[in-house]
Amino acid sequence: MNRYKPALLAGILALAFASSASALEGDTFRPFVSFSQYYDDNLFRLADHESIFINGHLLTGPQADKYNVLNVGANIDWRIERQQLIARVAKSLVRYSKFNSLDYDGSDYLAQWNWQLGNHWNGQIGATQTLSQSNYTDLNTNIALNNQRTVRNVSGTANWQFHPRWQVGGGVSEVNVINSDATQAQSDFKEQAQELNLTWSTPKGSSVRTQLRIAKASYPNTQFATVDNGYSQQDLNVFTVWSYSGLLRFQNRVGYQKREHNSLSARDFSGVTGRATIDYFATGKTLYSLSLYRELGAVSLISSSYRLTTGFSLNGLWNMTSKLSLNGALSRETDDFKGDPGIFTFNLPVRQDKTRNASLGLNYQPLRSTVIGLGLQTGRRAVACGVFPVSLRFFYRAP
Repeated sequence: MNRYKPALLAGILALAFASSASALEGDTFRPFVSFSQYYDDNLFRLADHESIFINGHLLTGPQADKYNVLNVGANIDWRIERQQLIARVAKSLVRYSKFNSLDYDGSDYLAQWNWQLGNHWNGQIGATQTLSQSNYTDLNTNIALNNQRTVRNVSGTANWQFHPRWQVGGGVSEVNVINSDATQAQSDFKEQAQELNLTWSTPKGSSVRTQLRIAKASYPNTQFATVDNGYSQQDLNVFTVWSYSGLLRFQNRVGYQKREHNSLSARDFSGVTGRATIDYFATGKTLYSLSLYRELGAVSLISSSYRLTTGFSLNGLWNMTSKLSLNGALSRETDDFKGDPGIFTFNLPVRQDKTRNASLGLNYQPLRSTVIGLGLQTGRRAVACGVFPVSLRFFYRAP
């Protein structure tokens, strides 16, 4: 494994502001505006020896840049007797100082009806659409692409509480993902899913929920002109929430996931997944949360078809005063890239990524409708065939 000198940040940007235009919590209509400035000393997550092609130039090593994010929008929360209507309209403008070919305008739309029928029936009907820029590390290319992903989600659920402690329910959903860059068109997909849930709960807030989920995905654009990346997936999960006391709460998920592909059975994978979380309310102003997890996810690499992710995260929140709060997080994660992509026959070594991240944030709320925040985030990623710095960032951010 190669070693590297972690990248360091040499600058700081100075302003973040968020305002809800004098709207208070509980108002039906809540407009908001926020402005943030960021400095990232390794925008493309490159090692010292790695290169990236952008704006007609081949650049080697970590590349730093400043960028601004302006968010404007409104939230609507309208209650009509036992019905609740929720909506959100938001636009974001992201502007880079150096790599301005990456500038883009994002959006976030939501419409949702939380319905209630009598005392025993309830559910949700909703739709969302988001437009945002792809993470540069997810593109599997050495070209800095301004790829924008549109994600549309339509869903509906219905639940029947047939006993004070028992509830059965189901739901359907459809997700569409569309990439703007032609080189990423093979990642466009549509997934349709159905799920069935059975829940047991207690008056004190503890519960056990069993979930069966079946999904089927189709890809309109084949890979290498012949490979159909469509798949079917089955998930069986058990969710538990145990409120041990007013200070301690346990949340867990244990499940089994299985994915089968239409074209290449070599890409199929299955296994046990899970997440365990402990929330500790040390005082009325302090919260600690520890999570351990094991997850599976598909990848598209010449040496692997899926990824096994294991790790932990620790988060803390301290409300020092009614206007000042401090939050921090630590995490460590290991990604083992496994499976056979089913196309290439190269005898490549198995890749393993180890990532460590830490963050610290300070928020000041001078008015109920205004928040000013300052944050620091740093990370490091080591790869089996080399070591790659993630970033050390200073930023002001509106939560």
